[in-house]
Amino acid sequence: MPVENEWYIEGRIAITRLIGDLTAEELKRSAENGTQMIERDGVMPVYSIVDMSRIGRFPMKVSDVFSISGQGNSPKLKWIIVHSIPNRLISFLAGTFTHALRLNFRVVDNFEDALEMIRRVDPRALGKGPHPGAGD
Repeated sequence: MPVENEWYIEGRIAITRLIGDLTAEELKRSAENGTQMIERDGVMPVYSIVDMSRIGRFPMKVSDVFSISGQGNSPKLKWIIVHSIPNRLISFLAGTFTHALRLNFRVVDNFEDALEMIRRVDPRALGKGPHPGAGD
C-alpha cells in the first residue's frame, strides 16, 4: 500500500508514511482516512508526522494539491510535521497543501526532529504528564 496511516501515540500523534509512486487519488484517500482516524480517535491537540523517506513520484500539479486539500480537515489537528522530503518542489507543494488547509506546518530533516519539535511545543503530547482536558 502506498500510504500508511497509524497512531504513534494513540489519539495524540499520527504517522502517515508515503511509499513509492503516488497519485493524487491515493493522496486524497490518505487525507480522508487520516481525517477519519483523527476525528474518531484523536484527543485535541493532535500532531501529524508525515514520513516522505520512501516516496517515489508525487503529484506535481498545484491543481492536484488543491483538490487534495478539499478532502477534510479535523479541528483536532494542531500541526503537520513533514520529514525526509526528497526535493524542494515537493516541499513547496506540501507547504501549499497545508497553507490551503490553514494548518501549522513544519518541515524537519528526520523522525527524531519531528518528535523534538512536538516536544518543544507540547511536552505532554509525548506522554509526559496529563493531556489537556484529562481529569478536568
